[in-house]
Amino acid sequence: MLHVYCTNLHHLQLHKLLNHEFSVAIAEISWLNTTMEIQRTKELRMLRDRLQENPVVALLGPRQCGKTTLSNQFAKKRSASLVHIFDCEDSRDLARLYNPMMALEPLKGVVIIDEIQRRPELFPALRVLADQNQSRRFLILGSASRDLISQTSETLAGRVSFIELGGFASKTVQHTPN
Repeated sequence: MLHVYCTNLHHLQLHKLLNHEFSVAIAEISWLNTTMEIQRTKELRMLRDRLQENPVVALLGPRQCGKTTLSNQFAKKRSASLVHIFDCEDSRDLARLYNPMMALEPLKGVVIIDEIQRRPELFPALRVLADQNQSRRFLILGSASRDLISQTSETLAGRVSFIELGGFASKTVQHTPN
């Protein structure tokens, strides 16, 4: 039996029809299974421009405001071999970052480090690496905490540009279905 879950009244009638007593082996109703991804075109442009000008860009904002989504959208527009993603909430990535110089030094392109507030000891290594190689850029993502901003500003002074990501503004958001 096909179970369809409804999101509005219009779909409720279809839901009753499909779930009534029809047995379906395989069914695909694509318009019920669509997802929307918000393209923040202004922020994507700003991110691209800042990474061209600065060896480190810090994308800061509250939890669930879209920092990781924005960085993933940015990464999708680049060659896969020139984007390296580390998530400080993933134990495998934490193991790779145990010795940050060995993990990050050979990389070229954009290195994205998500949830960097969990590993503040990475900042001194980022300072050295940012000075060392102009073909490598760092996009660091984290909560906009006062401690993180202070730590970043002190350790990466003159090397970092901050972008604060907040809530969604309807006039700057373009909806595009996947």
